[in-house]
Amino acid sequence: MTDKNTLTQRYLTVLNDELGWDAVAEEDGDVRFTLEVGPVAWLSNYAPADPEYLQLITGLPLTKLLAGLGVDFDPSSKADLQRLLTVTSAVTRSVKGAQVSADPLRDAIEVSVEVVAAEHGRMPSVDHLAAILPRMRSMLVAGLRTLREQLTELAAPGDSVPDAAAS
Repeated sequence: MTDKNTLTQRYLTVLNDELGWDAVAEEDGDVRFTLEVGPVAWLSNYAPADPEYLQLITGLPLTKLLAGLGVDFDPSSKADLQRLLTVTSAVTRSVKGAQVSADPLRDAIEVSVEVVAAEHGRMPSVDHLAAILPRMRSMLVAGLRTLREQLTELAAPGDSVPDAAAS
């Protein structure tokens, strides 16, 4: 069985010593680092129950993201919610490995990449983590970039993102 501290140290060894990502540990055992596109990303620590499960995730305040992109959004509007869900679904389908979720009630939007990287109950090796984490990071960044592009289209005249009913 792998304890949280051991897995956190493994993550830090890989992220800092092998990949040079300048990661730091959080109090809960998760590890965070800054993405080249701005926001912070976390590598979640699921030890001792699931040390083999990797979740690389980033999140932003939904209203801040939309306002920064010039998108008018009313969380009480069914049409606005449908448009937002259409975009998050489209990004999830189009960007390999990326999952996008929006929760207007929490004012949150998240992009994650999740994999099982070892057999159940075992933590991934340093070599395996060093091999897969750069690809996971590129998938996360691609998902975030595509999300921003798709959301920007919501602000464009003519609303080029299709309605949920048309999907």
